[in-house]
Amino acid sequence: MAAATVNSYVYCYSGNRRMYCANISVANTNTLATGFGMIDAFSLDSSAQATLGATVSGGTLTFACSASDAAASLVVFGV
Repeated sequence: MAAATVNSYVYCYSGNRRMYCANISVANTNTLATGFGMIDAFSLDSSAQATLGATVSGGTLTFACSASDAAASLVVFGV
């Protein structure tokens, strides 16, 4: 599995949770290691009308995409 390409990102805090906001280039079965030990929630929005989803394992996301997207928006909450 190839890694998703991070075009830009920023780490923030929301209360006692870390937040990772990124613009990513992603294709089916790509992975992204967020640096979190555990992911509480995430939001993934397509810029290209692709159907995007992901599964979580620890602090890593594995993407399931109907088509590649060069500029998807991702927000992850975790610790």
